[in-house]
Amino acid sequence: MITSQVIHWTSKKADAKAKVDAEAKKIINDINNDKTLPASVRKTQIDTVNSDAKTADDNIDAAKDADEINTATTSGMTTIDGAHQPGEPLPDQKRDAINALKAELAKIISDIQADNTLTTAEKNTQIANAKADEAAAETKVNNATDSDGVTTAKNNGMTAIDGAAEKAKAGVEANDDLNAGEKAKQKSAIDEAADKAKNDIDKSEDVEDVKKKAKDAVDNIDGLNDAKNDAHKSIDGAADAAKANIDGNANLSDGEKADRKQAIDDAAKGIKNDVDEATTVDDVKNAANSVDFSSITDAPAKQTDNTDNQNDGGNTNNGGNVLPATAGGSNNGGNVLPTTAGGTNNGAGNNASATLPTTAGGADNSADSNSAKDDAQLPTTGSGKNNKSKTRASKNNHDNHVVTWSLLALLLAAAAGFIARQVLRKKK
Repeated sequence: MITSQVIHWTSKKADAKAKVDAEAKKIINDINNDKTLPASVRKTQIDTVNSDAKTADDNIDAAKDADEINTATTSGMTTIDGAHQPGEPLPDQKRDAINALKAELAKIISDIQADNTLTTAEKNTQIANAKADEAAAETKVNNATDSDGVTTAKNNGMTAIDGAAEKAKAGVEANDDLNAGEKAKQKSAIDEAADKAKNDIDKSEDVEDVKKKAKDAVDNIDGLNDAKNDAHKSIDGAADAAKANIDGNANLSDGEKADRKQAIDDAAKGIKNDVDEATTVDDVKNAANSVDFSSITDAPAKQTDNTDNQNDGGNTNNGGNVLPATAGGSNNGGNVLPTTAGGTNNGAGNNASATLPTTAGGADNSADSNSAKDDAQLPTTGSGKNNKSKTRASKNNHDNHVVTWSLLALLLAAAAGFIARQVLRKKK
């Protein structure tokens, strides 16, 4: 009894699986014969049918009674049936493809007519060629017998991408405002944009997506030349305004102005290079909008070295403050100041004890200096002349070093002179 029951369930499950398999084959056949579907879509739907059939078989194997077997079978077949999704009716697809071709033709004709670089004869020739290409594409669409034919016809029609690229490059070549390098970069960018668009279309498996990508690509290529021309003009205008700002800056020397204007030219050239290499209209606009020369025009002027406050050679210190005189200067003040290279110390109160040093060629002519003894004299340096017979070595042998005397040094020197004179009187 148990054996016959097992055989019964096994047989019932086998029958159920056979029904599922038959339904799967029927749906697969329907998909293969559906002319509204391109090959890529048909393959995707068939893979779905096979997957649904396997799931149904697994559910049948897991069933524990007749009701579960029936449920698994019915549910599985329903799911398999849903895998087939017919495409847009073929006449509708043909209509859409032809409408897309006509719209593209109208745009190309408009662009040709607006191209001022072409003569009337050249415009007429290009328009005639465009119409011939569109008519040939329409014929292919109308003769198509399935969706793959429509897709092929649509893709052939969208060779307008290549046509748009060639037209755009011809416009670049005819633009006398561009130099050879700029022309080469712009034509290379057009080729790059066209290649990218065609590669994206090749990867697409959806008809509508292909149509949109093709249209967007043609629109982009058609707009590149105008966008780049506008960008060049905008950059040149900004550069001219910046250089005028520099010329009007009274704080800048002629050399600084020249340097800044060269920096403006270099920056503008770099931005134009980005514009020329851009492959989309948006990238061109972004590059043009990045123009900003303020970091060059607004930079502070260079600071010059102000030496007006220095006491250089030839200046005279007539004040009462202790200031050093330098090369050739005369100190006529009441205080004792050091002299340097060739200077004369004429201070009225310069006694032997307060004699200040002279350097390289300087002469000490102070009135009281001859009364001092050897040990009370201060040194001379270089070829300087001291009117006493003996001198003491200078503590500072740097000829151009300015000696600054403090009040304490002057007091000590005066005391030394006083002692020297007392000793001299006693000897007499």
